[in-house]
Amino acid sequence: MNVDLVVLNRAASTIAAAALTEGILLGCKDEDLYGRYTRAATLLAEDERCFAESFLRIKARSRSLSEIDRDRSRESSISSSTVRPCFCV
Repeated sequence: MNVDLVVLNRAASTIAAAALTEGILLGCKDEDLYGRYTRAATLLAEDERCFAESFLRIKARSRSLSEIDRDRSRESSISSSTVRPCFCV
């Protein structure tokens, strides 16, 4: 059996979240801290995944635009910028 030990406070959020949700807990001195850290790590990993997916979709769409459409898109996003929450299901 292969074993990977992960220092959670130094790991990327995606690795920490995977270790916390799929790994085997070897020991825990503070259940409350463990629960709060697990929640924070998984939320951050989900946010990063959502951002990356959104970025890749935008990048793919921008490749297909002509130069004129890109300029129009930039102008309209500056004049009517709205903040939209990102939800991944």
